[in-house]
Amino acid sequence: VQTIFSGLLSGNSKLIKDYFFTDYLWAFWDTSQINIDTIGKFPINTPLWYIRDLIVVMLFSPIIYFLIKRLKEFVVFALGVFWILDYWFKVPGFSIMAFFFFTFGAYFGINKLNFVERIKPFKDSSLIIYILLVLLELIFKDKNWITYIHNLGIIVGIVLLVNITSHFISNGKWKVNYNLTNS
Repeated sequence: VQTIFSGLLSGNSKLIKDYFFTDYLWAFWDTSQINIDTIGKFPINTPLWYIRDLIVVMLFSPIIYFLIKRLKEFVVFALGVFWILDYWFKVPGFSIMAFFFFTFGAYFGINKLNFVERIKPFKDSSLIIYILLVLLELIFKDKNWITYIHNLGIIVGIVLLVNITSHFISNGKWKVNYNLTNS
């Protein structure tokens, strides 16, 4: 294992044979706790950060449900602003991205709202806004504040992509994959 994961478990870190029980736990939560060379706070298999964060959000789902029932779209809006501005505490597993998008989806599910129908009125404007945001990001890519534009672009891009997909499906240009929709 030491040979296979040599990049993660570099000579600056302790050898696997010297790990304590807690080091093994950190390997699946935040490898920066056992390897000083690690950039970011990720599990040993970096793409699994999403699963780690989703597990945490699921543990908070009763609170999210309560907040959606009480505060309605305000909680989604507030989390969206926190995500766009990257205003959140930096604790591995408690990502604002996970909390925002989970809450966003939960809002539509709890209130039995059709996401595609709700965003159809923004089809044309989302295209124009998305193009402007992409241009801004290209022009000002070296500025510190561009991450706010980038995050906003992700939200507008989702709206645009869902509208484009909906358009082509409703016009018969694209076919629905029923294996995916049934799952």
